[in-house]
Amino acid sequence: MKISELSKLTGIKKETIRYYESIGLLTPDRNTNGYRKYTEQELKDLSFILKLKRLSIPLNEVKMLMDIKRQKTSIACKEETLHFLDRYIKISQDKLAFLTKSIDILVDIKHIVGKNNPNEENEIIQRLALFEEEF
Repeated sequence: MKISELSKLTGIKKETIRYYESIGLLTPDRNTNGYRKYTEQELKDLSFILKLKRLSIPLNEVKMLMDIKRQKTSIACKEETLHFLDRYIKISQDKLAFLTKSIDILVDIKHIVGKNNPNEENEIIQRLALFEEEF
């Protein structure tokens, strides 16, 4: 398929797809006339890249994962992958803890506002201070 078709299928701008190719995230073949020829594999790779980006994984690390994915499995490859996964599991757990605590604080504030309490402002300030204490 052509880049315009890939762009239409994924909703990704052609410029972004070209950029991903320029940094080695995508590796489409070329026709004899030099045009890129995107296959089902590039479509799958692009989907994988977008999922990693949604996890806030920087492009240089996405590139590392794409390189690992394209290599034959080796002990070094497995160790590198395990190290990467451990790091992103920790990052994801930290984000989840932050979001969970944030939701708890916001729900508390919502309940305070809903009570029409005369000390409402002080209670809200106390709950907001929890952000500083916790994080």
